[in-house]
Amino acid sequence: MACCLLGVLGGLLQARLLAAFTRAVTSNQLDTRAVARGVLETFLPLLLLLPVAIFAPSQLPWAGGGMVTALLLGTGVCLMRKKGARPDV
Repeated sequence: MACCLLGVLGGLLQARLLAAFTRAVTSNQLDTRAVARGVLETFLPLLLLLPVAIFAPSQLPWAGGGMVTALLLGTGVCLMRKKGARPDV
């Protein structure tokens, strides 16, 4: 259960980092801080899931599933809160 919670927290952190990186890129404010967020966001699953795979391999599907679910839901929430996220029809 603790590995699933670790995955959920990692997924939410990854969604926040992805939102900050995307915001910096789309507003043309790409600096070293934004690049660091992008790199950290990319390697975060490896940093969190590799110790789980080494020390508790039976919990890896739970941690990975929690991370993917939280990332998808967190990204969806970030997109829905953004003004003009839905295209006008």
